[in-house]
Amino acid sequence: MDIKFDLPDPSKRSLLAAVGVEARSPYTPLRIHACGQNVTLLMLVARVHCLSKIESYFLESPQELQSPLNLRNEAAAVSLLLSYLPGPGQEEGCEEVRQALRQHCEGLWPSFVHGDASMQADSVRYPADDSPAADFQRWAADVGIQSNIRIAKFGALRGCAAGRDIEPGENLLSIPAAALIYEDTVRKTDVGRMLSAIPDLAVDNLLILFTMIDRHDPDSAWARYWASLPAAFHTGLSFPPTLVHRLAGTAGALELTRAQGHLKRQYDATRPLLAMLLAAYPALLSPAWFEFGQYTWAAELWYSY
Repeated sequence: MDIKFDLPDPSKRSLLAAVGVEARSPYTPLRIHACGQNVTLLMLVARVHCLSKIESYFLESPQELQSPLNLRNEAAAVSLLLSYLPGPGQEEGCEEVRQALRQHCEGLWPSFVHGDASMQADSVRYPADDSPAADFQRWAADVGIQSNIRIAKFGALRGCAAGRDIEPGENLLSIPAAALIYEDTVRKTDVGRMLSAIPDLAVDNLLILFTMIDRHDPDSAWARYWASLPAAFHTGLSFPPTLVHRLAGTAGALELTRAQGHLKRQYDATRPLLAMLLAAYPALLSPAWFEFGQYTWAAELWYSY
């Protein structure tokens, strides 16, 4: 069988061309036969396919993609290829690819860990039973989220640990739609119905305003989720001017200035609406919930998920 890669991004097609792989059209998938002798080529294309904007920005040469770039990109590339393969035993060539990827991973992860003190923790640390993170996991189970991973810390790193051995292609999380916070579920809540009555309210502002209000409701269906979130996210949207100024002359400073300016203009445009809500529901809403810092916190949550 052939594995088809959709590569609409011209910069990614240019990277492939620089290493001798032609993907001329953004509308025609790049097809590569899945067999053992093509594993190196498949991994190269998968690395490019999974390349993030930050990785692209710091990439010094396309030749770097001939070998593993970093842990995140390599894991994403392997996962992408595994997702394209049929079930075990269905295609002989695909079994060769699957076995080659397994061997690649077995030799690769130790090489990433070696010399990285942050990944050499003596043990995995899990949240204390009385912590917000542990209560979030209990809430997740209560609302029907099925998970094979747990929140954990590894030295200086924080992420998730597998609760058991996980096979390639096996689901890590299964989340009921009702547990998610998105437009449909928000509009079914009392707060969502109240906000939905506002003419021409954009979806992103609906979700931000819902977050600003619902996170303070102890009876909210998501109260335990809100309680697990940090008091500050420390993303670029909330960087103080002094810190942005220290990045002067970089692409990061330009992006941060634009993003912060856009957020401030969006908040200023929303202030009359916030005043209207406070006037209409003085017993239910608090002015402190609608300050710019609270608006920024909600925006950081939604714009960085």
